[in-house]
Amino acid sequence: MLFVPSVTAAEWGINMNRLFLGVEIGATKHQVAIGTQNGELLCVIQGRVVLEDGAEGILSWMKHNISGLISRESGFGGKVAGIGVGFGGIVETSAGGF
Repeated sequence: MLFVPSVTAAEWGINMNRLFLGVEIGATKHQVAIGTQNGELLCVIQGRVVLEDGAEGILSWMKHNISGLISRESGFGGKVAGIGVGFGGIVETSAGGF
């Protein structure tokens, strides 16, 4: 599923030099979004991968969709300044892994 506003940020009259990507990784459902530093979502892409495709399927989906959003950053009125990633798994920060 893809949500894209019908007008550009410039048409809204919004000055957005700094944009941020949000990435949510699930077992089969994933989302990437681009938004403003004020938390306004400009575009959200949701999708699914086949569970049996494992990490390769997730990485392929992420590479395609994250690259696609970054390539469109100027159309959203700015440049990507940061990326946040979240997922529902266990994180072992002391070991630097999952």
